[in-house]
Amino acid sequence: LTCIITPDTHGMVRLSLTKEMEVINQSLAPVPYELGWTFVDEDKATQCELTQIVGDKDPVVKKIEFTRSAEYGYVQAKLPEVLQIAPRSKGDRHRYVASCFCGAPQNWYHAIYFAMPTIDVTFSVKGPEGWKVWIAGKEPVSNEAILHSNGLHMPGEKLEIHWRSA
Repeated sequence: LTCIITPDTHGMVRLSLTKEMEVINQSLAPVPYELGWTFVDEDKATQCELTQIVGDKDPVVKKIEFTRSAEYGYVQAKLPEVLQIAPRSKGDRHRYVASCFCGAPQNWYHAIYFAMPTIDVTFSVKGPEGWKVWIAGKEPVSNEAILHSNGLHMPGEKLEIHWRSA
């Protein structure tokens, strides 16, 4: 996940978020997968773009609007169709890129929750010159931070991205 923080003129920031992933199916049968983003209303998420790359085929890029989810207080942008992930033994890689923007107060944080079991993650955050950014419990040092984890993250776990202006 990559996050670029840009201040606006109203004491807020704009977060440019991009996540890249490869979905691996270790079973012998296809499994369903829903590609998208979920945010709380207050994040003011906009401009979702979802890219699907399967095997050697050309990337398929779709712009998706955020809509209210069935759960109160959340918005989602997801592909209307459920993707079928072929078994890894078939040889096709299933790669995805999702990007969007959201807003937040200038000295705040954003929580990223894992929706499915996830391994081998890298979080990268960049803020304006002179700002301090940090991820999870790391100490703020500069306007850039990177965290890599080889471990397993389960649904409901979170990592937080924090920022403070100069």
